[in-house]
Amino acid sequence: MAFTWQIWLIIGIVILVVELLNAGFGIICFGLGAFLASILAACGLNIYWQLAGFAVATFLSFLFIRPIMVKWLDAKKAAKTNLDVMIGRQATVVETIDSGKGRVAIDGTDWMAITDDNRTIEKGAQVTITNRQGNTLTVS
Repeated sequence: MAFTWQIWLIIGIVILVVELLNAGFGIICFGLGAFLASILAACGLNIYWQLAGFAVATFLSFLFIRPIMVKWLDAKKAAKTNLDVMIGRQATVVETIDSGKGRVAIDGTDWMAITDDNRTIEKGAQVTITNRQGNTLTVS
């Protein structure tokens, strides 16, 4: 078939579009295989070579490319927010933390604060931020 390379190319493009909607980096491996098969078809190789190229490229993509992409995607998901970098820093109590609730200031910004053990911490004391849940800081 004279236009086999175009069919493989269309299959590869459709697979890439499906991958953009899914973003699991599994389907894209088949797309890479389809692109190699398209190149082999454009070079005039028969369908057996095209299928072999498709299979090998797909397998190698699953083996080498997908793990790198999954690791990259997970790293982007686990990125810390600006609020997460406050954990471990010192803050000043600006409203006495009583029954586990009060307010602290860090870098001139006022935050709701709680303690792990419901103890009282007086106004003016220095505390360490140990956790964050929403806009409430846990201090000790």
